[in-house]
Amino acid sequence: MLLHCFAGCSYDEILVSLGLEHRSQTAALKQSSPGTTTDYDLIDPETAQVVATHRRIDYRDDTKTFFYLRDGKFNLDGLPTSALPLYGMSEAIGAPAGTTIVFTEGEKPRDALTARGVLSVGSACGASVTPDNAQLRFLERFRVILWPDNDDAGRDHMKETHRGCVNSAWRSSCSSGPTHLTVETQPISKATMTL
Repeated sequence: MLLHCFAGCSYDEILVSLGLEHRSQTAALKQSSPGTTTDYDLIDPETAQVVATHRRIDYRDDTKTFFYLRDGKFNLDGLPTSALPLYGMSEAIGAPAGTTIVFTEGEKPRDALTARGVLSVGSACGASVTPDNAQLRFLERFRVILWPDNDDAGRDHMKETHRGCVNSAWRSSCSSGPTHLTVETQPISKATMTL
């Protein structure tokens, strides 16, 4: 079944809202051979409250599943994924203006960079969704490097994020557009994350 939400909901969120369940032949195999589960808390930097948790399950067959939890429910309860705080935003809020920050697609590459002492944030909305203006506005005081995943979806995600920054979030503060916004040409790969 093909489902698409123009508000940015994930496939699983659409199924939950329709009262449907996803069943496939591989689902039973994955349930019997789970790999690791990682929860990423998405924190509002102003209130320091968890807005939602993005759960990632990595299976032994190198596939993965993502879903959101909010207020004890397995969905975002009407919150669009584009409105989710950038992952790591609450940790970066105290950094001085003009500091370089790397923006990644997703939490895992952001954590890999942070572990190496690189100030970074990650989108938590998926490659097909661009963070909304309220989330992108957080970046306006930084020197931003957009670092895409090593695939077309990742590059498109960063192009749309760049477009969102230039066209909307920073228009009021940058008359000629943000000259400090760059796109990294070396995409993130598994090798980069495990250095």
